[in-house]
Amino acid sequence: MPNKSFVSRLIAIACVVVLVPSLAGGASSGPDFSSSEERRAWVLTTFLKDIEARWRFHNVPAADGRFLYDLVRETKRQRALEFGSANGYSAIWIGLGLEENGGRLDTVEIDPGRSKLCEKNVGQAGLESVVNCINGDALKVSKTLDGKYDFFFIDLGVVEVFSFLESVESKLSDDAIILLHNIGFEGSYKKTLDYARQRGWAVEKGRPSDGHGYGFFVVRKHLHAWDSSPAMLSVLEAKLRKGANGKISTKCIDLTADEISGEKFDLVYSSMALHHVRDTERLLGKLYRLLVPGGCIALVDLDVEDGSFHGDNPGVHHHGFQRDEIERQLTTVGFRSIGQRTAYCFEKPDESGITKKYSLFLMTGYVAAEGRLGEFDVPVSGTDDLSSSSA
Repeated sequence: MPNKSFVSRLIAIACVVVLVPSLAGGASSGPDFSSSEERRAWVLTTFLKDIEARWRFHNVPAADGRFLYDLVRETKRQRALEFGSANGYSAIWIGLGLEENGGRLDTVEIDPGRSKLCEKNVGQAGLESVVNCINGDALKVSKTLDGKYDFFFIDLGVVEVFSFLESVESKLSDDAIILLHNIGFEGSYKKTLDYARQRGWAVEKGRPSDGHGYGFFVVRKHLHAWDSSPAMLSVLEAKLRKGANGKISTKCIDLTADEISGEKFDLVYSSMALHHVRDTERLLGKLYRLLVPGGCIALVDLDVEDGSFHGDNPGVHHHGFQRDEIERQLTTVGFRSIGQRTAYCFEKPDESGITKKYSLFLMTGYVAAEGRLGEFDVPVSGTDDLSSSSA
């Protein structure tokens, strides 16, 4: 997939109503288990639901918890940090994902009573060897943390979150995933987004699972640019040396021939590459398998044209595409919620000097995933032009 895959440094921002119930009581002790698989099944089907029933206004929604679990597990996170433990509900979801990967979580809670309850619930979930509960002020605790974290989650209610993000940035690995739940208020929201954009992180908007607040924002810091042409990658690498600050890594690979294993991405983006691929459906199947549950594919390519765009070029196998055919192929390999629109219209002279009109489409699709915090809210349905130009 030339020049197309994006993964991972992401910030998710959402808003939920926060009510603080009494700290009295706790979940009942779990039964004895014959295996860790049996224990994990009980936590997922019984214990977490028990917490949800009694604490539903004090935790992330269940769908968001499931998303945390899927994200940590699918992206193979190893060392996670959470600010805002509360009763340990989200820590348990994250901990279950980390347990599968052999990872660990440090979760910080400023309130002593809630921190003790978090520790109790984590223990009853059998995750005491995975989740380390810390009682203290997160801004102070962050100064004492050693090593790097590849996953960071904040859920601090209406508290201004910007300073907390800033306090740990130096402790996050280059491929860290960052999620901010409950952005609090508009000033914090804007400041946090500005902070991300100043660092060149891409921002995409979606929906919170509970339907409230500003929405679900995804910010990826690290990008992977792949191409089968060493010459094209050399051009990109020369540009990167002028100021990309390590945010983009390159890889020479032919996805039509090479098999990829062990790597998962949130977003795969392909621009003007499909017409160079003979068997597009087979390639789309490979790209589908590269995505995590809830992941997105975004394709930009030519609408059908008369062959004048590239002229006599043996490396071009398609003179543009019928949109319904690409949509059919995406559906066939497993993508859902397909959307499309005209992305760009322009003019350019052909080989004989005659000016002709061309258009590009943008088509997106998603990998189904229970508990995803909403698909990206990118307006791709419809046929209105996003822009037009002469070239």
